[in-house]
Amino acid sequence: MLDLSLLTVDDLAFGSLALQRHIDRMKALHAAIVNAADAGRVWQGTGARNMADWLAGATNTSYGDAASRVRLGETLDQSPELAEAVQKGEVSAATAETLHDAVTNPVADADVKDLIDAVRGTGPSDARAAAERFKNDHSSETAEQAQERRHEKRSVRSAPATDVMVTTTVTLPELQSREFHNAIGSVAGKPTEADNRTTEQRLADGLVQLCQAYAKGQVLGGREKPTILITIDALSFAGGANHDGTTAHGDRIPAHVVRHLAEHANLQRVLHAGALVLDLGREVRYATEA
Repeated sequence: MLDLSLLTVDDLAFGSLALQRHIDRMKALHAAIVNAADAGRVWQGTGARNMADWLAGATNTSYGDAASRVRLGETLDQSPELAEAVQKGEVSAATAETLHDAVTNPVADADVKDLIDAVRGTGPSDARAAAERFKNDHSSETAEQAQERRHEKRSVRSAPATDVMVTTTVTLPELQSREFHNAIGSVAGKPTEADNRTTEQRLADGLVQLCQAYAKGQVLGGREKPTILITIDALSFAGGANHDGTTAHGDRIPAHVVRHLAEHANLQRVLHAGALVLDLGREVRYATEA
């Protein structure tokens, strides 16, 4: 109803910020409804493998966006204080979502309210770092114990068949999940121009092909050196700290696991100055200004 060209700069600035706060409140409300719907298992019997899969399919949005809303709902459900902070505009929905792990898996004897106070007015990146510090400061769990705890959560579950289709959910630590996707993706082959399959269909075909090859006795050991690219800071690599490494896909790998993998890996140093990469390797003839 407004002619935006007639608004002043101050009006536009106010409108941009006020509408963003309103969107955050609506995200929080939507997340609460999604969380209640997940608790009611509205997705069961639909062929979807979980709430995010059902929501993405029903609304024609990406799985990542739907999974993000599910995580936000779980986080706010566990912390009324955080939900109130989002409603008041003190914490953005994106920032609240980054606290998912710290809030839904709280450290014993640690007050999550302290973490919420620490992230008021911060962005997702700073909040994620604050959550990591919070868990490290309050946890007596060693990195090895944390890895074993996560490993115990591994599972493969299949729901009852719907329309002769079975939904199977695989839960794995991030490193094993990446190995899993790399393996079935390699078996399925790279997509070609004539290949009209979705990524999900291609991976499903790769998994079936791998199972069929095993049943025929044709699985002989796979590739000798499957590649997973992991980046970790030098101090943690040397054992002076325990910051997680990250894969090229953003998966977090515990520092002690990265150090173990590095014993039989090709290593490449990357030298940074802030966001600038100074070590250019052997591909560039002349140095840049940086």
